[in-house]
Amino acid sequence: MGHEGIINPNPWSLLPFGVLLGAIALAPLWAHAWWGRHYPKVAFGLAAITLTYYLGGCTRRRGCCTWGRSM
Repeated sequence: MGHEGIINPNPWSLLPFGVLLGAIALAPLWAHAWWGRHYPKVAFGLAAITLTYYLGGCTRRRGCCTWGRSM
């Protein structure tokens, strides 16, 4: 049983997810009113960073993610 098709992303590409996870946990405590109004913008902005990386930058630069290759 091989590992064909497994994506090994660059660790920096996981940063937007970590930021969003931390913001979901801490922003309501620190800035409840602001977070309530701006959560969708923050979530979509971080998602856009990730999508841009995978759809744009990842296809242009070799080695930013590996598709089934061992490192």
